Amino acid sequence: MSTIDQHAPHDQSGLDAEQPPRRVLLVDISAFAHAAWHGDYPTMDSKGECCRVIRGVVKRLHELREQFEWDLLVSVMDPEGGSLYRLGLYPDYKANRPESDPDFTRQKRALYGQLKALGLNPILKAGIEADDLLGTIAVKEAAAGSIVGVVSPDKDILQIVSDNISIIRPTRDANKNKIFEHYVPQAVFERLGVWPEQVADWLALQGDTSDNIPGVDKVGPTYATQWLQLHGTLENVMANAHTIKGVRGKNLVEMLPMMPTIRLLTTILLDVEIERHEWSNGKASYAEASRIANHLMLSDIHSDWSSESSEWGVEILSAPTAAPRSRSGWGAKM
Repeated sequence: MSTIDQHAPHDQSGLDAEQPPRRVLLVDISAFAHAAWHGDYPTMDSKGECCRVIRGVVKRLHELREQFEWDLLVSVMDPEGGSLYRLGLYPDYKANRPESDPDFTRQKRALYGQLKALGLNPILKAGIEADDLLGTIAVKEAAAGSIVGVVSPDKDILQIVSDNISIIRPTRDANKNKIFEHYVPQAVFERLGVWPEQVADWLALQGDTSDNIPGVDKVGPTYATQWLQLHGTLENVMANAHTIKGVRGKNLVEMLPMMPTIRLLTTILLDVEIERHEWSNGKASYAEASRIANHLMLSDIHSDWSSESSEWGVEILSAPTAAPRSRSGWGAKM
């Protein structure tokens, strides 16, 4: 596995030498589902129905197992209907997206129950997007002393990166091989030219066409980065809008009334009402895991599963807990 950077050392002064901090891996299951639907070959289950969503999700979880070690895996999903909070701010939020394929919707609806049967406890809350769940849980776990990795392909999630929270981004290298890019604060700056706390401002200036969020016309990553490097924050950019010359400065002035709302749209919520006990996982028996694996024709993964009932984060799709662990952050299994 290739990583972009390594974690800076954390302050471990208050921790027992024999008790390394808990590693919590958060996974955007909806992103995995979309990646499987759009990127994997159609596959059939034992009944002849297309199952590439659940099969693709499970295979991607297995790839994580092969690369990383964790103490707890937490999965989150997007609700049908999207974010009530953002739709309330801007009714056209994500209005440009086409209707989902009915077969994708069928498979995604079944995904929740299938993952529950495997011992996961996917977090799905009506009206709350997966990114907001990821952000809230990551911050709560980091505040409790955990080292948190968030698996997500989205750029907006980079705004939550901190000393104890990193983003693990599935992607491909120049040879089309699957890799996981590892984003810590310095890596975010090297990639975008702004720091994590500036990412929401950076996105607000340029907008996000995939979410139908407007931005300043003719302002893309380059100018958004330049303005934030010069002025520091969106608020300061707005305060200096009349000093920015040319058509982009004019466009910024015209967008000033809308910018506070756009900034809210691009900001991940970190205060969703959820308690730590809600993201504990259940147990799955070997018999149930075997049944689902055989139904999905996942014999390659099934052979690695535990022969006894166990919890996620311990045996079924996790690395062995007895394996050596670096105390400085996330890294690849050796």
